[in-house]
Amino acid sequence: MDSFLKIVSDIGSAIVKYFNTALDFALDHLSMEMIIYICIAFLVLILVLILSRTLKRKKIERRLKDLEIVMNEIRNNTLTFKYNKATAFARSNSDILEKVRAIAPRYENCIESIQRCESLFTLADDKVDAHKLKKARLAMDDLDEIIDETKEKIRIITQSLDLILIPEKEVREQSNAVKEQFGNLKKVYQANRTSFYDAGLYFDALLQEIENGFSGFEEWMFASEFNKAKEELDKLSKSIEETSSRIAAYPGYYEKAKVILPSALNEVSGNIETTENSDVEIDFDRLKANVSKADEQIKEVVSYLDKGNDKEAKNILDTLSEFILSIQDDLDKETKAYNEIHGDLQANLGL
Repeated sequence: MDSFLKIVSDIGSAIVKYFNTALDFALDHLSMEMIIYICIAFLVLILVLILSRTLKRKKIERRLKDLEIVMNEIRNNTLTFKYNKATAFARSNSDILEKVRAIAPRYENCIESIQRCESLFTLADDKVDAHKLKKARLAMDDLDEIIDETKEKIRIITQSLDLILIPEKEVREQSNAVKEQFGNLKKVYQANRTSFYDAGLYFDALLQEIENGFSGFEEWMFASEFNKAKEELDKLSKSIEETSSRIAAYPGYYEKAKVILPSALNEVSGNIETTENSDVEIDFDRLKANVSKADEQIKEVVSYLDKGNDKEAKNILDTLSEFILSIQDDLDKETKAYNEIHGDLQANLGL
């Protein structure tokens, strides 16, 4: 250790001696003005070197930033996501399996290229931070040689995977349309919910059941079971169409059962009562029994509607209007017949 320190000390002494000798020589042979010029020139040279290195570093940093933009494009590719989805799709579709297997080697090669690009970019970035500009430039040169080729590989393989995943795209587009249709249906229903009376609970549950069906659809999509997902979506679409038709018709059924038919029946009942209070003598008990029967049918319709059984309610409604009209017709006909007979009888008796 002492010998090493002695060597360092000797070297230091030699350097100091050299500079002292050089300085003495300069003072002996050069004027002070010349020495000042030399010092200024030396300082300018140092500044030029510093400036040159600073400019070189900025140029390399700009180049690195441009490469980073391209690297972000590479990093943000959907290649792995689509490859994994295509692989899952192939498990349930033998005709797709061979296509995915054919892509696999090219996919692996592309992933290796991406990793190589990432390694070179990281190396260049580290060298810039360590002020090793030459090594940073060399790393960027290597990156430039493969980055465009890697982008092209990603494009080609992604395009191949897109062709395999066309069924997913078609099902997804269909699902967007069905979901929009369902959203519009819910808006219409919510805007008119008060018109559904006690059937509102039934339709709330029905719409929730459809909503749950979309969760099942998404599970099939996540599992890349696109054929089963489409089957589920077709069921949902059919259910939405049927429910939409029912929701459109339901308020009309209620209005008929709660307003129109009761009003008509009350009018007929009032006509029967008015006629009964006159001198007309007809079978009022039969007419009143029919009124009671019609009233019970109206209540039955409302009960069916409240339970969501619009099919049975509609069957009754289709005949109930005619039945109420027939009661009024019977009243009119029997009253007219009575008046005719009673008039003829009075004429015959000379009354």
